Amino acid sequence: MNLTMNLNIERSTKINQTRILRMTERNKCIDRVKEETKEQLLKTIVNPTNYMYKNAIKNLIIQVSKSILLYKIFNGYWGNGIVYLLIFTYRVWSNY
Repeated sequence: MNLTMNLNIERSTKINQTRILRMTERNKCIDRVKEETKEQLLKTIVNPTNYMYKNAIKNLIIQVSKSILLYKIFNGYWGNGIVYLLIFTYRVWSNY
């Protein structure tokens, strides 16, 4: 009886080790696919030469700048730093 129990324990241990190995390899594969997908997305979408990306970033900066400017106007605060930042941002992105 003791021998049978020891054999069952060994068998169970080997099965568990195999399961753990499979899970580890599967996780490595999934991580590799995630990284490759991320790299591919960054190459195609977040590419400074991509006109859609440029327009989206430009529009995002303009929208945020307008929001900040309106917030400052309605709160009665005209900080020179934010105005200069908005002018600089507009000039940089208007070239694109």
